[in-house]
Amino acid sequence: MDFTTFKNEFYRLYKQYQLNWEVYGFLSRDDKIYLIGSDTKVLSTVFELLCAPLIRDIASKHGYQVEESPQTIYPDFTLLKSKTDKNKIAVDIKTTYRRGDDKSFVYTLGSYTSFLRNNTKNILYPYDQYKHHWVIGFLYSRQDKNDQPFVVPYSERHKITSSYGQVEFFIQEKYKIVGERPASGNTTNLGSFPAKSVKELDEGKCPFAKLGKKICDEYWRNFDPTTKKRKHTSVKEFIKWQNKKNRKE
Repeated sequence: MDFTTFKNEFYRLYKQYQLNWEVYGFLSRDDKIYLIGSDTKVLSTVFELLCAPLIRDIASKHGYQVEESPQTIYPDFTLLKSKTDKNKIAVDIKTTYRRGDDKSFVYTLGSYTSFLRNNTKNILYPYDQYKHHWVIGFLYSRQDKNDQPFVVPYSERHKITSSYGQVEFFIQEKYKIVGERPASGNTTNLGSFPAKSVKELDEGKCPFAKLGKKICDEYWRNFDPTTKKRKHTSVKEFIKWQNKKNRKE
Protein backbone atom coordinates (compact mmCIF):
# COMPACT_ATOMS: atom_id res chain seq x y z
CA MET A 1 0.00 0.00 0.00
CA ASP A 2 1.40 3.40 -0.94
CA PHE A 3 0.90 6.72 0.84
CA THR A 4 -1.58 8.21 -1.64
CA THR A 5 -3.86 5.16 -1.33
CA PHE A 6 -3.83 5.37 2.47
CA LYS A 7 -4.49 9.11 2.48
CA ASN A 8 -7.37 8.93 -0.01
CA GLU A 9 -9.02 6.03 1.80
CA PHE A 10 -8.69 7.73 5.19
CA TYR A 11 -10.47 10.83 3.88
CA ARG A 12 -13.14 8.67 2.25
CA LEU A 13 -13.88 6.84 5.51
CA TYR A 14 -13.76 10.11 7.47
CA LYS A 15 -16.55 11.46 5.24
CA GLN A 16 -18.44 8.16 5.19
CA TYR A 17 -18.59 7.94 9.00
CA GLN A 18 -19.14 11.71 9.29
CA LEU A 19 -16.61 11.82 12.12
CA ASN A 20 -16.83 14.67 14.58
CA TRP A 21 -13.48 15.27 16.32
CA GLU A 22 -15.03 17.26 19.19
CA VAL A 23 -15.55 14.99 22.19
CA TYR A 24 -17.10 16.31 25.41
CA GLY A 25 -15.86 13.62 27.77
CA PHE A 26 -16.18 10.00 28.84
CA LEU A 27 -19.51 8.32 29.56
CA SER A 28 -19.54 6.03 32.60
CA ARG A 29 -21.85 3.06 33.15
CA ASP A 30 -23.96 5.10 35.56
CA ASP A 31 -24.77 7.65 32.82
CA LYS A 32 -22.38 10.35 33.96
CA ILE A 33 -20.17 12.31 31.60
CA TYR A 34 -16.69 13.15 32.88
CA LEU A 35 -15.57 16.20 30.93
CA ILE A 36 -12.15 16.49 29.32
CA GLY A 37 -10.20 19.73 29.03
CA SER A 38 -8.02 20.98 26.21
CA ASP A 39 -4.73 19.35 27.23
CA THR A 40 -2.81 18.20 24.17
CA LYS A 41 -1.87 14.80 25.64
CA VAL A 42 -5.50 14.00 26.45
CA LEU A 43 -6.77 15.14 23.06
CA SER A 44 -4.04 13.23 21.25
CA THR A 45 -5.39 10.07 22.90
CA VAL A 46 -8.94 11.02 21.87
CA PHE A 47 -7.89 11.56 18.24
CA GLU A 48 -5.95 8.31 18.30
CA LEU A 49 -9.04 6.41 19.50
CA LEU A 50 -11.17 7.98 16.76
CA CYS A 51 -8.59 7.25 14.05
CA ALA A 52 -8.07 3.61 15.05
CA PRO A 53 -11.20 2.12 13.37
CA LEU A 54 -10.40 3.89 10.09
CA ILE A 55 -6.79 2.73 10.14
CA ARG A 56 -7.90 -0.83 10.87
CA ASP A 57 -10.44 -0.76 8.03
CA ILE A 58 -7.81 0.42 5.55
CA ALA A 59 -5.22 -2.08 6.78
CA SER A 60 -7.65 -5.00 6.58
CA LYS A 61 -8.64 -4.08 3.03
CA HIS A 62 -5.01 -4.25 1.93
CA GLY A 63 -4.04 -7.38 3.83
CA TYR A 64 -2.26 -5.77 6.78
CA GLN A 65 -2.42 -6.51 10.49
CA VAL A 66 -2.39 -3.58 12.93
CA GLU A 67 -0.41 -3.43 16.16
CA GLU A 68 -0.66 -0.58 18.66
CA SER A 69 2.32 0.47 20.76
CA PRO A 70 2.49 1.11 24.51
CA GLN A 71 2.83 4.74 25.57
CA THR A 72 6.24 6.33 24.85
CA ILE A 73 6.95 3.69 22.18
CA TYR A 74 6.93 4.69 18.48
CA PRO A 75 4.72 4.49 16.44
CA ASP A 76 1.08 4.63 17.55
CA PHE A 77 0.12 2.10 14.86
CA THR A 78 2.23 -0.43 12.97
CA LEU A 79 0.79 -1.92 9.77
CA LEU A 80 2.47 -5.20 8.88
CA LYS A 81 2.01 -8.38 6.86
CA SER A 82 3.90 -10.49 9.43
CA LYS A 83 6.35 -10.16 12.33
CA THR A 84 9.27 -10.61 9.91
CA ASP A 85 7.89 -8.16 7.35
CA LYS A 86 10.67 -5.74 6.26
CA ASN A 87 8.19 -3.29 4.74
CA LYS A 88 6.21 -2.26 7.82
CA ILE A 89 4.29 1.02 7.88
CA ALA A 90 4.38 3.40 10.86
CA VAL A 91 1.36 5.64 11.42
CA ASP A 92 1.70 8.23 14.19
CA ILE A 93 -0.92 10.62 15.59
CA LYS A 94 0.36 14.11 16.43
CA THR A 95 -1.52 16.98 18.06
CA THR A 96 -0.92 20.64 18.79
CA TYR A 97 -2.98 23.81 19.29
CA ARG A 98 -3.12 27.28 17.76
CA ARG A 99 -1.14 29.98 19.53
CA GLY A 100 -2.91 32.76 17.64
CA ASP A 101 -4.30 33.56 14.20
CA ASP A 102 -0.98 34.81 12.82
CA LYS A 103 1.40 32.66 14.85
CA SER A 104 3.14 29.56 13.54
CA PHE A 105 2.90 26.17 15.24
CA VAL A 106 5.24 23.18 15.49
CA TYR A 107 4.62 19.48 16.10
CA THR A 108 6.85 17.31 18.27
CA LEU A 109 7.82 14.32 16.13
CA GLY A 110 9.74 12.10 18.55
CA SER A 111 13.30 11.98 19.83
CA TYR A 112 16.17 12.18 17.36
CA THR A 113 18.45 10.35 19.84
CA SER A 114 16.35 7.16 20.01
CA PHE A 115 15.65 4.75 17.11
CA LEU A 116 17.34 6.98 14.52
CA ARG A 117 20.65 6.22 16.24
CA ASN A 118 19.82 2.95 17.98
CA ASN A 119 17.77 0.71 15.68
CA THR A 120 15.65 -0.76 18.48
CA LYS A 121 15.37 2.06 21.05
CA ASN A 122 11.82 3.24 21.94
CA ILE A 123 10.30 1.64 18.83
CA LEU A 124 7.94 -1.34 18.50
CA TYR A 125 9.99 -3.05 15.78
CA PRO A 126 13.53 -2.27 14.58
CA TYR A 127 13.64 0.99 12.64
CA ASP A 128 15.13 -0.66 9.56
CA GLN A 129 12.01 -2.87 9.26
CA TYR A 130 9.81 0.16 8.52
CA LYS A 131 9.52 1.19 4.89
CA HIS A 132 7.11 4.08 5.44
CA HIS A 133 6.46 6.62 8.20
CA TRP A 134 3.18 8.56 7.98
CA VAL A 135 1.74 11.22 10.27
CA ILE A 136 -1.88 12.15 10.91
CA GLY A 137 -1.63 15.58 12.51
CA PHE A 138 -4.38 17.46 14.37
CA LEU A 139 -4.61 21.19 15.04
CA TYR A 140 -7.20 22.69 17.40
CA SER A 141 -8.11 25.85 19.29
CA ARG A 142 -8.44 25.90 23.06
CA GLN A 143 -11.79 27.00 24.44
CA ASP A 144 -11.34 26.45 28.17
CA LYS A 145 -14.60 26.47 30.09
CA ASN A 146 -13.55 26.64 33.73
CA ASP A 147 -17.08 27.42 34.87
CA GLN A 148 -18.35 23.97 33.86
CA PRO A 149 -18.66 21.12 36.38
CA PHE A 150 -16.31 18.15 36.01
CA VAL A 151 -19.19 15.64 35.99
CA VAL A 152 -22.44 16.14 34.08
CA PRO A 153 -25.47 13.79 34.07
CA TYR A 154 -26.09 12.31 30.62
CA SER A 155 -29.57 13.85 30.62
CA GLU A 156 -27.94 17.31 30.76
CA ARG A 157 -25.42 16.71 27.98
CA HIS A 158 -27.00 19.50 25.90
CA LYS A 159 -25.64 22.00 28.45
CA ILE A 160 -21.99 21.01 27.82
CA THR A 161 -19.76 23.42 25.92
CA SER A 162 -16.70 21.92 24.24
CA SER A 163 -13.31 22.85 25.70
CA TYR A 164 -11.75 22.84 22.23
CA GLY A 165 -12.81 23.40 18.65
CA GLN A 166 -11.88 24.36 15.08
CA VAL A 167 -10.24 20.97 14.61
CA GLU A 168 -8.31 20.49 11.37
CA PHE A 169 -6.11 17.59 10.34
CA PHE A 170 -3.62 16.58 7.69
CA ILE A 171 -1.97 13.35 6.56
CA GLN A 172 1.59 13.41 5.28
CA GLU A 173 4.80 11.39 5.01
CA LYS A 174 6.88 12.17 8.07
CA TYR A 175 10.06 13.31 6.32
CA LYS A 176 8.03 15.84 4.33
CA ILE A 177 7.01 17.75 7.47
CA VAL A 178 10.27 17.51 9.45
CA GLY A 179 11.97 20.83 10.18
CA GLU A 180 15.60 21.83 10.67
CA ARG A 181 15.41 22.54 14.42
CA PRO A 182 14.24 20.68 17.54
CA ALA A 183 10.65 21.19 18.69
CA SER A 184 12.04 23.29 21.56
CA GLY A 185 15.50 24.47 22.46
CA ASN A 186 16.12 22.30 25.53
CA THR A 187 14.89 18.90 24.29
CA THR A 188 16.04 16.21 21.88
CA ASN A 189 12.65 16.14 20.19
CA LEU A 190 12.48 16.48 16.44
CA GLY A 191 10.29 19.38 15.37
CA SER A 192 8.12 19.85 12.31
CA PHE A 193 8.79 22.88 10.15
CA PRO A 194 7.00 25.99 11.48
CA ALA A 195 3.69 26.46 9.68
CA LYS A 196 0.79 28.87 9.88
CA SER A 197 -1.78 26.56 8.31
CA VAL A 198 -2.56 22.86 8.12
CA LYS A 199 -2.47 23.18 4.33
CA GLU A 200 1.30 23.78 4.40
CA LEU A 201 1.82 20.49 6.24
CA ASP A 202 -0.69 18.62 4.11
CA GLU A 203 1.31 19.68 1.05
CA GLY A 204 4.58 18.66 2.74
CA LYS A 205 6.64 21.70 1.87
CA CYS A 206 9.48 21.14 4.33
CA PRO A 207 13.24 21.50 3.66
CA PHE A 208 13.62 17.71 3.22
CA ALA A 209 10.67 17.17 0.88
CA LYS A 210 12.80 17.22 -2.28
CA LEU A 211 15.93 15.74 -0.66
CA GLY A 212 14.24 12.55 0.55
CA LYS A 213 13.94 10.46 3.71
CA LYS A 214 17.57 9.28 3.68
CA ILE A 215 18.97 12.81 3.89
CA CYS A 216 16.39 13.71 6.55
CA ASP A 217 17.46 10.74 8.70
CA GLU A 218 21.17 11.52 8.28
CA TYR A 219 20.62 15.16 9.17
CA TRP A 220 19.03 14.23 12.50
CA ARG A 221 21.38 11.34 13.25
CA ASN A 222 24.19 13.86 13.15
CA PHE A 223 22.37 16.68 14.93
CA ASP A 224 24.19 17.23 18.24
CA PRO A 225 21.95 17.59 21.33
CA THR A 226 24.50 20.05 22.74
CA THR A 227 24.05 23.49 21.18
CA LYS A 228 27.74 24.43 21.25
CA LYS A 229 28.80 21.17 19.55
CA ARG A 230 26.39 21.33 16.63
CA LYS A 231 27.95 21.02 13.21
CA HIS A 232 24.80 22.19 11.46
CA THR A 233 21.44 23.85 12.18
CA SER A 234 20.14 23.99 8.60
CA VAL A 235 20.02 21.77 5.52
CA LYS A 236 22.47 24.09 3.77
CA GLU A 237 24.99 23.76 6.60
CA PHE A 238 24.47 19.98 6.76
CA ILE A 239 25.19 19.45 3.06
CA LYS A 240 28.32 21.61 3.37
CA TRP A 241 29.46 19.62 6.44
CA GLN A 242 28.69 16.30 4.74
CA ASN A 243 30.63 17.24 1.60
CA LYS A 244 33.61 18.28 3.70
CA LYS A 245 33.43 15.01 5.65
CA ASN A 246 33.25 12.93 2.44
CA ARG A 247 36.33 14.69 1.01
CA LYS A 248 38.32 13.80 4.13
CA GLU A 249 37.31 10.15 3.84
